Amino acid sequence: MPKVYIGAAFRRFSNRESPRTEKAYGVILDSEYVRRLERIEDMFLARGFHTCLPHRDEGRWGRVYYHPDAISALCLRHVATSDIVFGIAEEGRGIHIEIGYASGLGGKRILLLYHEECEPSTLIWGLPGTQSRWEPPHPLADVVIRSYTDEQDLLQKIGDTLGEWFPGAAGVAGQGFGRTRVGVIDLGSHTVKLKVLDFHPGAQPIPAHEEKRSLGIIDDVLQTGRFSDETIAAVVGLVSEWKSKCDGLGARAIRVTGTAALRKAENSSALTGALTAATDLSLEVLSPETELDLVYAGVQSTMTGDQRLAVLNLGGGSTQLGIGSRGEPPARFLFDFGTRALTEHWPWKDRFHQKDFDEMLSFASGRMEQSCRDGVPKVRTIVHTGGELDFLLKCRVPMSVCDLSPTHVSELSLSEFTAFAARFAAMQASEVADQFGLDPAWASGSVASNAILLAAARLVGAERIVPSNFNVADGLALTTG
Repeated sequence: MPKVYIGAAFRRFSNRESPRTEKAYGVILDSEYVRRLERIEDMFLARGFHTCLPHRDEGRWGRVYYHPDAISALCLRHVATSDIVFGIAEEGRGIHIEIGYASGLGGKRILLLYHEECEPSTLIWGLPGTQSRWEPPHPLADVVIRSYTDEQDLLQKIGDTLGEWFPGAAGVAGQGFGRTRVGVIDLGSHTVKLKVLDFHPGAQPIPAHEEKRSLGIIDDVLQTGRFSDETIAAVVGLVSEWKSKCDGLGARAIRVTGTAALRKAENSSALTGALTAATDLSLEVLSPETELDLVYAGVQSTMTGDQRLAVLNLGGGSTQLGIGSRGEPPARFLFDFGTRALTEHWPWKDRFHQKDFDEMLSFASGRMEQSCRDGVPKVRTIVHTGGELDFLLKCRVPMSVCDLSPTHVSELSLSEFTAFAARFAAMQASEVADQFGLDPAWASGSVASNAILLAAARLVGAERIVPSNFNVADGLALTTG
């Protein structure tokens, strides 16, 4: 299945007040522009393409902000892993950089469209397949440059070109193609997460909206074995708020799940009863096996080959590791500890010395080895889920191109991540929050998360780490009609 990168103007449509503000770009609030880009995407989805619409997929239309060097490098990794680069080559400057990068890579098709009243960059006419007689060192598969009059004509030109390139791939008209919107609320041990996803048969879930709050609901359980009335009220209030948000966003179904904290609490039924009474939503308490299977299925659904890999699902109260290939159930390894076990022993009150971090890593490795006395299959790649890509982008960690998936296009070696984890632990928690814009409420567990990831990577003999924003919600979206 080919992949298309959809490029168009971003900053011109964002709400950044001034070029002198701290942020290089703002948030796209123009709903018609959003719908227009998604109607363009529909033309490719209808023909079975993987799509990358970076405005939405990487940063949620600007609501999640990344430093320019992080987001630009990520976008270029998506260009590198795409078969087609599509661009509205009018007044956006970034698309011309993406076109230039794609043309330098070679072997890609480029489709450029511009409004007949706008003048694109002069240099696009030097691309192969146009009037130019220049032959670059890396020829492209094909280049098509066309003007259009209005949106209907724009979509028609896209459809015509795709019909010429892929005559056997019939599509639809591109108006509201088969999308279903689902809301998933995941009650984690420390963090409660909301994901609203759009999906249709044969395509990956597309994030439409995301939020997270740190409630630390496992704190009550560890202290008393029960949820306090205050915690139950906080959870019910937040889920009620997010239910209204899901309804407003047009979600056809809302699923609420709970994991380690719900499994351990003596009075989980009190929370589920209060939640149902207030919202009419049922709460599904997931077993560790089910939790892992959902995350594993979500990640594996994005993979294009059959390489065996490990998928790490890491939480505050538990950790799961699934190992297998696309299309097969995982070999499951379940660990009864998460970041909380490490932060209790090694609270981030000051900079960690290397000795402290090594002790934390040794603790995590020991707990895992105790649970895997019969051994663990060895794999080259471990995928770390639960927002790890977002974390590394925020921390501006350099990454390489991953060729395993059209969705997961970033990776770094085990040695590179080890060096980053040591540098990160040597910082002050307040410094991390200020420098990288991380929420101190959940950034405090990042050192522990890094240590557990390193322990898991060494357990399976992984050489590279693929950071992923996938979590339980992505697996649930695949099973929700």
